[in-house]
Amino acid sequence: MQYQNKINYRTISIWIALFMLVTIYFSFSNNLVFALLLYFSIITLMILFISEFVIKIELFLLFIIGVIILFPPIKISSGLPIIRIEEFIMYGIFPLLWFNFRMNKVSVNLNAVFSIMIFTIALSTWHANTFLDYRFTLRDLFEIIKILKIWLVIFIISKTKIEDRVLLKIPVWILYYLFISAIIGILQTENFLSINNYLTPLYSPEHHADYATHRILGTSSNPNDFGLLLNLGIILSLIYWIHNKKGTKLWMLPLIFTMLVTLLLTGSRTSVAALIIVYTSLLFYHLFNPLPRFSKIQILIILIITIVIGLIVGTYIAIDSIQRLVSGINIAEDKSFLMRLSRWQIGWLKFKQSPIFGWGPAKEFQSTVVDSEYLLTLRRYGIVGIFPYLAFFIVPIIHIKKYSKNIITNRWFYNSMISLSFILLITNITSITINNEQIMDLWAILLGITYSLINKRKNENINYKPSLS
Repeated sequence: MQYQNKINYRTISIWIALFMLVTIYFSFSNNLVFALLLYFSIITLMILFISEFVIKIELFLLFIIGVIILFPPIKISSGLPIIRIEEFIMYGIFPLLWFNFRMNKVSVNLNAVFSIMIFTIALSTWHANTFLDYRFTLRDLFEIIKILKIWLVIFIISKTKIEDRVLLKIPVWILYYLFISAIIGILQTENFLSINNYLTPLYSPEHHADYATHRILGTSSNPNDFGLLLNLGIILSLIYWIHNKKGTKLWMLPLIFTMLVTLLLTGSRTSVAALIIVYTSLLFYHLFNPLPRFSKIQILIILIITIVIGLIVGTYIAIDSIQRLVSGINIAEDKSFLMRLSRWQIGWLKFKQSPIFGWGPAKEFQSTVVDSEYLLTLRRYGIVGIFPYLAFFIVPIIHIKKYSKNIITNRWFYNSMISLSFILLITNITSITINNEQIMDLWAILLGITYSLINKRKNENINYKPSLS
């Protein structure tokens, strides 16, 4: 009997790309040229790996979300910024996978918002170069690239038809991933097995020494980002659970509770305030718009018990973190808040020097640390630039309210996205979110799914009865 040996050229290519990756990294990691080759090798490896296997859209999205939440950033070269692993996958492979999925005709989108954002960045940069004697640098170009990356993810996912069964898996897996992240954060509180000595530097290469002693960051770069990430997961999971049938998904409650306790441990006052505001808003909303699963009094009890128990347990196991939260009341003795006020003052003075068009990104000239997304945007792009930035968070709310008004199916997801939008708008007062790759990568995926559902329903011309939820 004769045997024919079949050569799997894709497998050989994967091993070659992997060998290139290892060789380049260990030999030339401090050289910019070879770092670029490393970029190319990783993207090539990912494309070959994905094309070797048949991957469904739901598996791909769940995998990407897990990488976003759990994996640390990597530093390839001193000449390049710190990057995240999911960016290699999303921006290198999404266009390839696009052709393998069923396409959605997209008529409702954020293309106009992103076009105006890019235009205002270019306009502000031109104004600074022409009238403010600031010279454009390569670092400033990354601001436009950043916007284009976010748009690319939203656009491609919105063009993909997301089935209802796929959507139901997303909050569950986000809850799983964030539960793991929360456990890591809890272990950081007592430096269990010296976790802060080897794990914390991976997620926060520049500031790990500050956080390793008194604040936790889980799988994020700093405690405030970790708090925001937990906030998004808590709201998404809780709304999903509330919209399920009575007596089901009870296993989700301990996981959500663990995330709530971890949120308190971060000491992020803005995140806690945002969560309380959104909880209260949800409470009043469902008092007037009851759910089939719960009565009005049951909804009231669920939300109050969740908040009260979380505060009691959080106070018991992390008195230092709670004291940090309370210290915000005594502003005169709060060094963190005083430092933030100082940064706000500097940012405001720069904004007043060029209020209409701003200074452009100006990364070589001005600090990127402002501690407020709104103030940073005003300083960079002026009054003309703040409106498209706000539109990035507000327009999706308008689209959801307009195009899902009479839709019963997936109502939990639409309500979640509206709540998450307000979480981000509140957090932006004292944090930087659109410049945070981890948060924005996750948010871009969720927005892409939102517009996929909106356009799918719009294209199918399905008429639903008004929903009480």
